[in-house]
Amino acid sequence: MQEIDLSDKLIFIEKDKGITIECNNKSLPTDSRNLVYKAWEALKNATGIDKGIHIKIDKKIPLAAGLAGGSSNAATTLKVLNELWDLKLSQEELMKSGNGSND
Repeated sequence: MQEIDLSDKLIFIEKDKGITIECNNKSLPTDSRNLVYKAWEALKNATGIDKGIHIKIDKKIPLAAGLAGGSSNAATTLKVLNELWDLKLSQEELMKSGNGSND
């Protein structure tokens, strides 16, 4: 393992409904294939909340490099939306929603 100084930047802007994602890297899908989209959808389904979000991704971590850029962006999305929407979910509950489990 080696520590590196490389990170993506995410900006969250509230909107009425749905999700839109924009990214500086045109190779990154911004639809339902994106892990950030999947995290929003999982949280929405787990909580029944129907709020929207626009997420800007400033992508610095290379795609498919095995550096967990997509996964860490999805986890960040869960944490930010939990706080932004005042859901008060525990870390365990967020992890369950992120895994698609509502048990």
